[in-house]
Amino acid sequence: MEFLRTQLSPLPTLKPYEVSTKTIVVTGANVGLGFEAAAHFARLGPKKLIVTTRDAAKGQDTVNRLVEATGIARDNIEYRELELSSFESVTKFAREYEKSGLSLDVLVESAGVAPDNYRPTGDGFDLTVQVNVLSTFLLFFHLLPVLRKTASQSPSPSPRAIIISSEVHYWVANPTASQLSISAFTKDPMETNRYATSKLLEVLLVRHIAGLLATSKNPLDKRIITHTVNPGLCHSELMRENDGWAVYLLKKAIARTGEQGARNYVWAALDEEAGRGERNGGYVSNMAFGRESEFVRSPAGKAMEPVVWNEIVRVLEEKTGPLDAIKDWN
Repeated sequence: MEFLRTQLSPLPTLKPYEVSTKTIVVTGANVGLGFEAAAHFARLGPKKLIVTTRDAAKGQDTVNRLVEATGIARDNIEYRELELSSFESVTKFAREYEKSGLSLDVLVESAGVAPDNYRPTGDGFDLTVQVNVLSTFLLFFHLLPVLRKTASQSPSPSPRAIIISSEVHYWVANPTASQLSISAFTKDPMETNRYATSKLLEVLLVRHIAGLLATSKNPLDKRIITHTVNPGLCHSELMRENDGWAVYLLKKAIARTGEQGARNYVWAALDEEAGRGERNGGYVSNMAFGRESEFVRSPAGKAMEPVVWNEIVRVLEEKTGPLDAIKDWN
C-alpha cells in the first residue's frame, strides 16, 4: 500500500533553482533517469555540467542530445568516461577531476545496474554490488577533497552528494549481517533479492556517513550533505532484464516517466529544504523526505549500519589502498 500511495502521488513541478555558479556531475547520464536528471540540470543553466558515460562515443552522443534538447551552451557541458565496474576507472576519474581544479557543488550518482544473476567483474566482485555499492562509495570518498574545497570557497549552500537508491530496499526485511555481506552477492541465487539488497546497503551507508560527517575532525565535513533518493517506478532501461509480463503490466499501469522520476534527483540536489544539516542522510521520495523501511528505522537497522560500513571500508582498502579522505571520520 505504501508503494501505491507513493507511486500514485502527483509530483510538483521543479522550482527555477539558481545554479549559474554551480558545477554539477551526473553519472550514468546517457540513458534513463540519469539522462533526464542531466536534462533538468542543463535547463537550469549551470556554470558547468559534467556527464559521465562508459565510453567516449556514448559521452559525445549524450552531450549532443542534451544540447539539442535543452539549449545548454556547449562551453557549459562536457562528458567524462567512467566505468563503475572497474576500481581503476573510478580512481582515475576522481584523480583527473581533482587535478582539473573544477569545483563540485553537486554529485549525483545515478549509474546503476540490475542484472538478475551473479556476474563477476574484472576486480573479482559481483557486478551489482560493485557498481551499485562499492564503486559508488569509492567515487564519493575519492571526491571528498573536491567537495571540501568547494565547501571552503563557496558562500552558497553546502555541496551535496546524492546516491540514487530505491523503495525496493523495503523488500529486504530483517536481514542478517551475512545476507548483507559482500560475499553474499557471489551466491546464485542470493538469499535475498540482489538489486534490492544493494539498494538497502546504500540507504544504510548514507545514514551512517551522515553521522560521520557530523562528528568528523574536519570542520568542512559538516557542510557536506548526502541523501539517498527514491525516484519511484519509472519507465527506464534499468530493469530491462527483469521485465516479465508482471513488471510490464505494472509499468504500463502506474509507472512514471523518466522526467518525473528525475525531479526527485534535482530536489535532493538543490532544494533549500534538502540542504538543512539536521536532515543530512535523509531518504528522498516524492520530492520530500520520506520514510525508509521499518528495518532501516529499527534498532536492528541502526546496529547494522557500522557493520556494513566497516566491511565496505575494509574491502575497498584491501582492493584499492588506504582511503585517506576518510581518515578524519570517527
